[in-house]
Amino acid sequence: MVLPRYISIGGIDGSGKSTVQRMLASHLTALGKKVVAFSEPYHPFVKELVEREEDPWTHVLLFALDRWLLKPRLDRWISSGMTLVSSRSIYCSLAYQGAQGIEWERILQANDWKRLILPELFIVLDLPPETAYARCSRSERFEDEEFLRLVRRQYLKLYENSALFPTRIEVVDAEPPIDQVFSRVVSLLERPQEP
Repeated sequence: MVLPRYISIGGIDGSGKSTVQRMLASHLTALGKKVVAFSEPYHPFVKELVEREEDPWTHVLLFALDRWLLKPRLDRWISSGMTLVSSRSIYCSLAYQGAQGIEWERILQANDWKRLILPELFIVLDLPPETAYARCSRSERFEDEEFLRLVRRQYLKLYENSALFPTRIEVVDAEPPIDQVFSRVVSLLERPQEP
C-alpha cells in the first residue's frame, strides 16, 4: 500500500479542516513519514491581501499567485520525500469563488491549473450548513448560513464531477464526533490507489 504524497482537506467553514489537518499530520508522523502541514494562502502578504479585498475575482487571482509562488517549495518538499498535508487547495477556490458566481473554467484558467502541483487526494469534510453555522464564530466574512449552503453545493458538484480532475476526490461526513470523522479520513488513505 502506497500512501498519497500530497493530501488536501477542504470543506465549508466550521467543518473541521484545521483540526483534521493537525490530526492527520500527527498520524502520518507517527507512521514514520516526514510531514509538511500548510494552509492556503501560504504567504502572509497574500493572506493579508485576501482578508482586505472583497471582490471574488481578486480572490481567484490572489490564490493563483499564492499557488505559483508556493510551487517551487512543493517541488522541493516532494522531491525530498516529504508527505504534504494542506488545508485548502485549488478545489476550494472552485467551491468558494464558484459559489460567488465565477465559472470554474475561468478559475482553472487563471490558475493555469494543469501546470500546478495538485493533491493526489482531496478530502471534502461535508456538513449541513446549519450545523456548520452553529459551530462558527460568525466573525469571519464567509460565515453566513446561506453562503455556506452555496459553497457546500459546489463541493458536492466537485465530487460528482471528480472524473474531470486528476486528483482523487472523496467526501467524508463531518457531522459525527471528530474521532469518527478522522477514522474515516484515515480509512481513505489506506485504500489502494486506483491505476
